[in-house]
Amino acid sequence: MVEYTINVHGLPILKGLFIFNFLTRKLGEIKLVIFDMDGTLIDPRIDVANALNVSLTHFNLPHLSYQEIFGMIQNGMKNLMEQALPSSHLPCLQEAASVYRSHYDQHLLDNTTLYPSVRETLDALDHGRKRWSPTNGKNRCIPFWRVLI
Repeated sequence: MVEYTINVHGLPILKGLFIFNFLTRKLGEIKLVIFDMDGTLIDPRIDVANALNVSLTHFNLPHLSYQEIFGMIQNGMKNLMEQALPSSHLPCLQEAASVYRSHYDQHLLDNTTLYPSVRETLDALDHGRKRWSPTNGKNRCIPFWRVLI
């Protein structure tokens, strides 16, 4: 089981269904809960890795394994590209990012899944009449959210 942590007021809350009971019982005055999507609600790692490998192929570079890429995923796509591209290709970062975005935008739901207990958590928030919203810093991706749940 993949575990994830959700922070409330800067404090990490326990994982799994406990968080939803906590949110619905202890935080009665809270009207809205905002979740970061990538890495918190959804696991997009395989689709991210596939998009990165398409970008590497564009420059005739060898693919990286999923495990190699998973270890690089942090702090956004630019950071990922900077880690994956050899230094000789860093001047091509914008082009690599464009190839990545084009592929990812067309395939972002191929393998992306919800983390365990996310659906139950969101249902508990709905049942407790708490409003919630996903965010990810990439407003262009939010409309597909309902497809996952």
